[in-house]
Amino acid sequence: MAKVTAESSRLTPQSGAGSSNGAAPGLRRSALRAFACHGVVLVWLLGVAAHFGWIANTGAILGVAAYLAVAVLAWRPLLSGHPHARFGAANVITLIRATAVVLLGSLLGGPELSAPAGHAVSTCALLLIALDGLDGTIARRTGLASPFGARFDMEIDALTILVLGALLVAQGRIGPWALAAGSLRYLMLAAAWIWPWLAMPLPESDLRRAICVVLGLSLALAINPIVPVWLARPLVAIGLAAVTYSFARDVVWLRRRRAVSATPLSGRSCGSC
Repeated sequence: MAKVTAESSRLTPQSGAGSSNGAAPGLRRSALRAFACHGVVLVWLLGVAAHFGWIANTGAILGVAAYLAVAVLAWRPLLSGHPHARFGAANVITLIRATAVVLLGSLLGGPELSAPAGHAVSTCALLLIALDGLDGTIARRTGLASPFGARFDMEIDALTILVLGALLVAQGRIGPWALAAGSLRYLMLAAAWIWPWLAMPLPESDLRRAICVVLGLSLALAINPIVPVWLARPLVAIGLAAVTYSFARDVVWLRRRRAVSATPLSGRSCGSC
């Protein structure tokens, strides 16, 4: 789960993206269709939720704004980091996850969640975690893996962690410290502007992946009203401790790597799964 990390804000362009081979026009069309279709569905769902009072009207507006921000921020990296003629099923799955996260985020600032709503949110979060590994697998099997897909997946994972933490705080089940897990990735991203070596890629790590899963599960379970507060708090604390260790471990590795060589390795950047 959650690539809650400080990956560089720049994707490495690959041959074919936006070049004269004709891939870019087809990619633009398929990506526009995907973003537009998901946007229409999102607007409809937000409208229904606002009509029945499940979310506040401001939440619906902010949800639409958040989705537009995701689309705008993804567009340029898509054209430079996805050297294929179509958007691909894997990126569509990631976009589904993005839409679901925006829907969850629209609950912030709205009415207090009822028990059934809390169960639904927790179930949705668990489904998002389950879908996390599917997009990468499909991308590799269909031959449509790309730097953009990896980055898009990571960013949605990070946003998922931040939204889940915010929902926990909004529910009053856990204090503001629950936001720390979702903030680490963005703090590292900001720090990378000062210390660029923090954005150097890391080798793959099964431990890092396992920690990401632990964090996501701890937040998703803690939201469920069936989990008592006395159990939810240590669950989130365990997830936060694990991801903090992961970040610290990666920072130490990157600092040592910087001292040895300025040549980056191919792989994920700090803390990614």
